Amino acid sequence: TQIASVRDLLPTLTELSGVQPILKNKLDGISLKPLLFDVESKWKDRIVINNWKTKTSVRTQQFLLDHENKLFDMINDPNQDTDVSNDNIEETTKLIQIKNEWQQQVYSELPDKDTRTFPLGHPDAEYTQIPARDGVAHGNIKRSNRWPNCSFFTNWLSTEDQITWEVEVLEDGEFEVELYYSCAEKNVGSVIELSFGSNKMQKQIDEAHDPPLTGMENDKIVRQESYVKDFKPLNMGLIDLKKGKGQLALKALDIPGAEVIDFRLLMFRRMK
Repeated sequence: TQIASVRDLLPTLTELSGVQPILKNKLDGISLKPLLFDVESKWKDRIVINNWKTKTSVRTQQFLLDHENKLFDMINDPNQDTDVSNDNIEETTKLIQIKNEWQQQVYSELPDKDTRTFPLGHPDAEYTQIPARDGVAHGNIKRSNRWPNCSFFTNWLSTEDQITWEVEVLEDGEFEVELYYSCAEKNVGSVIELSFGSNKMQKQIDEAHDPPLTGMENDKIVRQESYVKDFKPLNMGLIDLKKGKGQLALKALDIPGAEVIDFRLLMFRRMK
């Protein structure tokens, strides 16, 4: 049995718990309950569809149809070296049809541009992380790696540079904010401003923290993802945020050195 994603477990969890979610569309996946409680249960083969950046593939227990409609026998050719679509025309045609129907059904519901915001300050959550991963860099600022996960922002050179997030504050509140940064001794002294609408707060970077990148000592080959380092938390103080959508922005008001900081994340703690 194949599990395409964590979402495939939802039918199992809902059946075991007896909870029936109210949804517009059917949940992806099927319940694994029969396999958990009946070892003799017969399991029907299923088709798994995977999509990544408009590229869709279809997988059965034996075959994989890739995004170019090439067919691979995953049992005899797990490395996908040989296209066997010409030798399995019926199977290829069937899977192409399934892929086209799925794309027509799913893509028709997706907007041309994703306008979703990042939630901040859920009333039931004490902490909210706003990481570099989800931010947009402006000006000179660059990511430590083109892959956003575990990346940080660097090359912050100008007061015109900024990092922004489109967020939605879910409930009015007062929040304590910590900024996680690294900074060389020669660049200490920059003044950072955090703003959301008309609400703003400033804090000076008055302590150096310049650790090395780590992780490469354990790699056999250079990884594609970003290497990491230890970031220091800086308490920026308290800020009042009003419920609603808007842009959260981080910029520097004063830069006495050559650069500002390397930035990893903001941590919001709901105080009231």
